[in-house]
Amino acid sequence: MRVLWIIAWAWVSAAALAAAEEADSNLAKPESATWSSQSSNRTAVATIPAVEQLAAALLNITRPTDMPLRLQHKPGRLMVKFKELYGNNYSAVAQLVNDWAGIDLVKVLPGTGIAVVNVNGSYSDQAMVASLANSELVDFAEMDYLMRGDGSISAIPANLQRMQVDQVWQQYTAGNCGVVVCHIDSGTHWNANNWYNAGEYGGIPLVDDDGNGVIDDFWGANFLNSQRSNDSWDTAGHGTGTSCALGCPNDGSTGTGLGIALKVAIMPCKAMSDTLDIPYSGAVACIEWCKTNFENIASMGGRQKTGIYTAAWGSDNAYDSGTLKAAIQRVDSAGRTRAFFTASAGNAQSANHVPASLGLSNIISLTYSDDSDTIKGNKGPWVDVSMDVGSTSDAAGAGGGFAALMVAANPSLTPEQMKAAMIAGADSVPSMQGQLVSNGRFDALKAFQYLEGLGLVRKATSPPDLSHQCNPFQVWYPPYPEGQAACAIQGSRAQCWNSYSSQV
Repeated sequence: MRVLWIIAWAWVSAAALAAAEEADSNLAKPESATWSSQSSNRTAVATIPAVEQLAAALLNITRPTDMPLRLQHKPGRLMVKFKELYGNNYSAVAQLVNDWAGIDLVKVLPGTGIAVVNVNGSYSDQAMVASLANSELVDFAEMDYLMRGDGSISAIPANLQRMQVDQVWQQYTAGNCGVVVCHIDSGTHWNANNWYNAGEYGGIPLVDDDGNGVIDDFWGANFLNSQRSNDSWDTAGHGTGTSCALGCPNDGSTGTGLGIALKVAIMPCKAMSDTLDIPYSGAVACIEWCKTNFENIASMGGRQKTGIYTAAWGSDNAYDSGTLKAAIQRVDSAGRTRAFFTASAGNAQSANHVPASLGLSNIISLTYSDDSDTIKGNKGPWVDVSMDVGSTSDAAGAGGGFAALMVAANPSLTPEQMKAAMIAGADSVPSMQGQLVSNGRFDALKAFQYLEGLGLVRKATSPPDLSHQCNPFQVWYPPYPEGQAACAIQGSRAQCWNSYSSQV
């Protein structure tokens, strides 16, 4: 009976709809039906037969015994990409199905058209996904699968000398406080080299001044367990470790305990639990939040053309993910800024590790090896480079730090140029032949020499300053507002943006 009502509601006029309501007074009308029937645009978002077929299928789902799953997921939560029909009105398509099919829409993520939805408890998650995926209104549907942080962070520091990172510091750049890296993990400890949100600086308390969806996110954001807060403090330890591999605070030395980028603004987004689980929904929410921040930075005059994102997590069991692929491609193709992901290849010997194995041009897949050049993490035709660090989580963080050094030397570098430099600059290692795309171990100096040979970077005219780290209040973006105190706290204006080698 309800399916017939769906067809009637979709086709008849408001007057006919009222008559139908009188004829069946026992049929409950969705709250949005009056608004929908009066809106000429609402019924144009999709073909009526498609809506009727999808809603009918969902309403007739029974709850069978679910087949065993290889992947853990958030029970009752799905990731659904509705097609962009009639003016990209995918949110209206989502709401239309929501009205009639028992789906409680949580949020349509901006830009991607991906809806995070909760499923009615009486339905089977697997059956719901199957029905959604078969609809002509839907590009893809999958459960909100859980990925994992790639193991505990090793106590073994990165071998900076063997990777010749110290030579890059001395000859080219030690980084820049205005270069931002989106760090999607379990949070950080908000120390030096932590990003400070200039969009909220001096704003109104309890107001989302910068429009990125999180109120007063001065130091970062938290999307763990569907929350949306500014508490990005790390309680698991994983994020603190990967952020240290990325850019441990500089104490003026060149020892092995430092991160790859001595000066960098680490933008923490917390989506990983204390048990190191990270759902698709949390990862995508962080990706979108960071993208908005990179766009805001560009609008304030920041010269960084490519946002850097670290992914020290993934799934060995997932072969593909429409959700992650759509999000990663979207943030690379939309707006003023592009996106470069440094992704962990995983520590287990598996045939894939999503998202590192998605095969996208703006992702570099990083594994790790020991001092004897034995590959300890994943290897294969989808793994690009090995790094001499303690885990693949460390490799993803260190890769993000090196990307920050490249951007510090040339803020206009593209994801393809940075990926090519990291692969072309690798040291060829006999034991790695045929195991990796690069056939070797990461070499920071050779990567910079590769870029220099293409005319994309130049050596510093004077040795880069290694004597200080970035105070969070120094993170501002040129042109600096005159009289702004952000760059005057514990440092001069020049210290905020003094590492662009000869390109200042």
